[in-house]
Amino acid sequence: MSTNSNSPKPSLKERQEFFKLCESHDWYYEYSDDGRVWRKGREQYEKLQSMVAKHEEYRAIYRSWAEHKFSGAHMKTEKKPKPIMPE
Repeated sequence: MSTNSNSPKPSLKERQEFFKLCESHDWYYEYSDDGRVWRKGREQYEKLQSMVAKHEEYRAIYRSWAEHKFSGAHMKTEKKPKPIMPE
């Protein structure tokens, strides 16, 4: 997936807001039996993916959260560290 190089680089505040969106995202929504939970999670996922497509900085934040959330005992892998808020 390529990012849009014509978009201005996101500010620190924008990167921090994206970080918070990733942090609060229901990374396991696909496993829900509740359609409302699944739809809300899917909407959040699509919003995140739309933002990731626009900025490489967002992609790095998203990837670090995905690696963290999909690691550990429940995935039978070594737990990746929790991402750190951009400063």
